[in-house]
Amino acid sequence: MDKKELSQLYEKYLRGDCTLQEEKLLEDFLAASQQNGKAESDYSSNQMDIIGSKIYSNLQNKMAQQPVEQKPFYHIYKIAAVVTLFILAAWVFYSQLKEEPVQPKEIAYITKNTLKGQKLDLVLSDGTSIKLNSESEVLFPETFSKDRRIIYLKGEAFFDVARDENRPFIIHSDNLQTTVLGTSFNINAYPENKDIEVSVITGKVKVESEETPDTNTFLLTADEMVSFDKSSNELKKGLFNTDLVAWRKGVLIFSGEPFNKIVEKLERWYGVEFQVKKKVILEKEFFGRYNNESLNNILETLSYASKFNYKIENKQVTIY
Repeated sequence: MDKKELSQLYEKYLRGDCTLQEEKLLEDFLAASQQNGKAESDYSSNQMDIIGSKIYSNLQNKMAQQPVEQKPFYHIYKIAAVVTLFILAAWVFYSQLKEEPVQPKEIAYITKNTLKGQKLDLVLSDGTSIKLNSESEVLFPETFSKDRRIIYLKGEAFFDVARDENRPFIIHSDNLQTTVLGTSFNINAYPENKDIEVSVITGKVKVESEETPDTNTFLLTADEMVSFDKSSNELKKGLFNTDLVAWRKGVLIFSGEPFNKIVEKLERWYGVEFQVKKKVILEKEFFGRYNNESLNNILETLSYASKFNYKIENKQVTIY
């Protein structure tokens, strides 16, 4: 628990707004502080007196609310022991205010991103390799902690995670959390997409909604994938489609998308901007597989099928 979280918890306790779980968390934290003789606080001595008095008062009220016939001596001893613990823990906090607070070591984070038309290969400090697709971003610490490896992804990336059974590798992408020990998989989490897709190549991956992890979790193995609907916050499991990871080998695939989605793909893949001056309606669904093909060749095929003209000038494509 950091200082900000601890401060917020104190304030809630003083207002009487703590849930049972939060009260338990504060009790455990105070007890641990009393045992270790260490604590961090930004409160003045007067504020600590208020906190101590409030804790003592709350516990007295709990004792008073107990019916007389339901308070055998052992229960009174138990409550008295808790009161003593809180008073002692509060005193530890008060005494620690006079000491120099221990400043936590600041974590250095690294951000890597790609523009339209770019891709990037990365190797993290633990040996994990990442291939970042166009117009994507990843945030990760310079050095991972001792118990877990956490990174944040926006866009699309392919991961080959170095195995470490003592430190799970966790990727946060929007409201989706993906946890692995060592495996290879792909995450497509572009902000404009309705869904986030996780596709597993090897190993096992746990995928869960960050809002409802207890009821919205899947364990994926090789050749399986899951789609996360961002609007409904629901996960749906399905069979893996190899086309979803073809981008890492330079293969661009169209699978019947509408024209506006085709334009989005081409802009991101080739790093260009489209100006559409004519409404384009695809007479048939457009399917295509292009291996390191030029933009001009793709547009030539597309324009023939959809009856439009185009012009490429530097990074500008005009459809007319």
